[in-house]
Amino acid sequence: MVQQQDQAAYSAPPSSYIPPGPGIYRLVIVLPQKCTIRIGSLGSFILESGIYLYTGSAMGGLRGRVLRHLCADKRPRWHIDYLLSVARVVEVHLLPTRWRQECAWAMHAISSPGATVPVPRFGSSDCRCPAHLIRCGDQYPPPPVGWARLRVDSPSPPATEGPVAAAP
Repeated sequence: MVQQQDQAAYSAPPSSYIPPGPGIYRLVIVLPQKCTIRIGSLGSFILESGIYLYTGSAMGGLRGRVLRHLCADKRPRWHIDYLLSVARVVEVHLLPTRWRQECAWAMHAISSPGATVPVPRFGSSDCRCPAHLIRCGDQYPPPPVGWARLRVDSPSPPATEGPVAAAP
C-alpha cells in the first residue's frame, strides 16, 4: 500500500505541472509483484514487490525526461527504463535547479530508514554512488522540503500532445 502524504498533490495531466527547465527528480515506483528482470549491462536481478525510489537528473529539461519515463511505449535507454517495463510510477518529486545535485539526493534517499539498494550501480554508471535506486519497502519518504510533488493517479501513463519543449 502506498503511504499517503500530507502535502498537496495534483491529479491533473502531469505535463502542465512539470517545468521545462533543468532539474532533479525522484520517481516513486510500485512493483506489484516479485520478479526477475534483466537491467541492461548490469545483468539479471530478483526484485521484491514494494515501493522503489529512483533519483535522476534532467539538465536538458525536467518535462521531457519525466514524460519519457511516464510513457509506456519506449525503447530502453537507461537502467530505469527496464524497471518501468514491469513497474508503475505513482508519484514524481521535482526540484528545478541548474545545480547537479543528483548524487547528493540519491545518497540522502539511501540513508532513509529501511532503505536498501536492490541493484548495485543502478542509474549510477556515470558517478561513484552505490545506486540511484532504493527499495523503500511499503512506505517511502516524503519529498524533501522545497520539492514539488506530482501524483500520477492513472494506472497507465498520460498522453502528451505535440512536441515536448527542452530547457532553454
